[in-house]
Amino acid sequence: MKKIKWLFYLQLIISSAYAQEKSVSGYIFEKTADEKQALIGANIISSNGLIGTTTDVNGYFTLQVPTKTMQLKVSYVGYTDFKLQLNSEVATYEVIMEANVLEEVSFSYKKLDRSTIDPYNSQVINAAELTKAACCNLSESFETNAAVDVSFSDAVTGAKKLRMLGLDSYYTQILFENQPSIRGLANSFGMLYVPGPFMNSISINKGAGSVVNGYEAITGQINYNYKEPNESERFFINVFASRHGQFELNTNFSHRFNEKLSMVTLVHGTIHEVKHDDNHDSFQDIPLTERIVITNKWLYDSKKSFHSRFGFTYTYDERSAGQLPSLQMNKEKTNLFQTMNINRRYDAYAKTGFILNNPLQSIGIQYRYYNHQHQAWYGNKFYDGLENFANINVIFQTKMTNHNNEMKLGASYQLDYFDESLDQLNLGRQERVPGIFAEYIFQDYKKLSIVAGIRADFHNQYGFWLSPKANLKYNFPKKFTLKLAAGKGYRTANIIAENIGALASSRSINIEESLGYESAWNVGGSLMKEFYLGFQQASIVVDFYRTDFTHRVVSDYEAQGQLSFYNLDGKSYANSFQVEAKVEAAEGLDIQLAYKFDDVHITYKSGLKLAPYIPRHKLLVTLDYETKSEKWRFNVTGQLNGKSRIPSTAGNPEAYQRPDESKVFFNLNTQITAVVKRTEFYLGTENLTSFWQKNPIIAANDPFGSFFDASMIWGPLGGARIYAGFRWTIPYKVKNI
Repeated sequence: MKKIKWLFYLQLIISSAYAQEKSVSGYIFEKTADEKQALIGANIISSNGLIGTTTDVNGYFTLQVPTKTMQLKVSYVGYTDFKLQLNSEVATYEVIMEANVLEEVSFSYKKLDRSTIDPYNSQVINAAELTKAACCNLSESFETNAAVDVSFSDAVTGAKKLRMLGLDSYYTQILFENQPSIRGLANSFGMLYVPGPFMNSISINKGAGSVVNGYEAITGQINYNYKEPNESERFFINVFASRHGQFELNTNFSHRFNEKLSMVTLVHGTIHEVKHDDNHDSFQDIPLTERIVITNKWLYDSKKSFHSRFGFTYTYDERSAGQLPSLQMNKEKTNLFQTMNINRRYDAYAKTGFILNNPLQSIGIQYRYYNHQHQAWYGNKFYDGLENFANINVIFQTKMTNHNNEMKLGASYQLDYFDESLDQLNLGRQERVPGIFAEYIFQDYKKLSIVAGIRADFHNQYGFWLSPKANLKYNFPKKFTLKLAAGKGYRTANIIAENIGALASSRSINIEESLGYESAWNVGGSLMKEFYLGFQQASIVVDFYRTDFTHRVVSDYEAQGQLSFYNLDGKSYANSFQVEAKVEAAEGLDIQLAYKFDDVHITYKSGLKLAPYIPRHKLLVTLDYETKSEKWRFNVTGQLNGKSRIPSTAGNPEAYQRPDESKVFFNLNTQITAVVKRTEFYLGTENLTSFWQKNPIIAANDPFGSFFDASMIWGPLGGARIYAGFRWTIPYKVKNI
């Protein structure tokens, strides 16, 4: 009985000690190239080590500590420990952790959930996520992501296109480190010129973006970042080879001259010289390719009031395809259908930042110039394109004294010079667009965040454009997060670059005089719920967005043997619904399930119809498993694609007719990775089910006839692809550079 009594007294003493407690809360972040990212699972403990907690998926923590506690210790593997001094006048703390560069490099292979802090409906694909698939370039970086779809543009050139919210990627503003990137003439093959191993992260933002980045975002923004000079490995190499004879080499090396100046050079090379015709239609399945991409990035940080990034990229890409003489169907024909595309691109950029005398105010200036040359022939069609693009963006940023309110004011000027010709057709033009913008940001981190902006641009051909955009985020109790967005965007259509696959056909091209610009409203939002299944973390997100066009240039493939471009006369809209669930089913095992429904309609000359080649239903399943030793990783991705409408071929001879709907098909991709010290060996398959679109080329035996068409593509164009490779890293040995 005495023992019970003393235990009771001891409990009373402990309880009374902890009755005099205070609540401490805050957020733990890491600093990336352009934004803060939450650190999940960071440790926060009291100075005596008796009380502690960890951060959630948003980097948030809350902890009850004795009132006399004045310091907490924040730690995270791979980062320098941080001593957090407590102040009774501070309600919520924010800690930015600094990474250590250790002798061994390791990645966290957990999927990043959507942030409950960021007002934008965004997802981040980090460098670790990009290693889960072949990911040879930007167009192949979304195999494990449900937000972005990838498809071929034709059955000859190998060009790919992305879709987000049911619309092609040119309605999504694609940025390189928050500056305009893949646009204009690059819309045809530009995705292929962004090597996966170069990238540090990809941010996908659905809906209205920021007015700071320009007027061209309609369905959202995709922003990709390359490796940083001050954070990159000393040396890295990635060698890739596929069963079809494609070889790739990716390497980068960096040098840190001192704590202020650093540099990284990234080199990519692709070669494919093996001819294949697995479907026996006499056309090459995969184009012969030679490509080189060289990027050089510099970073200067004065550690005081001046910061600068600058660099350049050179790209050369040559791809040839067409009929194979040895497999020609009609032996009497000597005139083979051949295609050749040669692209050269010179790209330079710079960003400078100045902190003013008031440390809450700064000025940033972004500069961008590129020269893109594209020469091509398709059978007897000849295309010659040249684009010179220049852009400058000046941003003044000021924070209020409480740090919850922020304003961005700025001005931009964009010059775009096109000199294009297709046979006798001249498509040259010059665009000059000065603009101004203002954006207000409110963020209390805990519940409400608002970004509201407006920009005004004056186009030399189309006049005054006004682009309002707003994003709102609110955190409800029980871990519900609501995000809403609305905005308007504008763009000019590049009809040949955006329909390059149509050149691989006998279609005649008809262009209406005085084609206009394109503009649309996008409205939508998402609701996210975080919860636990037992002890395992899980989340579910529901998205819905609607895009309504006020002006649109219609690409009409509905009439047999013709491709017509004209201004929209009627309705054009896209509804996109998506539900996505993620769960850590067991230690080391992550499961993702996603369903998407796209309803896209366009008013053609023949009436309102579903947009072609867009599956209305899509189901995505991904399984990721990593052993406790972190020596093995297994990744499986399955995609079930529903039916899509195909333009009518009823006017063709019976042998050249196709169904009006595509088939339902399932794709399966797998990859196994083994880690041996600084080296990763990987082996994978794409399209393991080996489903492909049968007879993708209409009239392949008569490519110069009136019914030839290689542009009606809705499915995969080849069977299973097996690939293998390795990654080897030499890191820096010093810490805290």
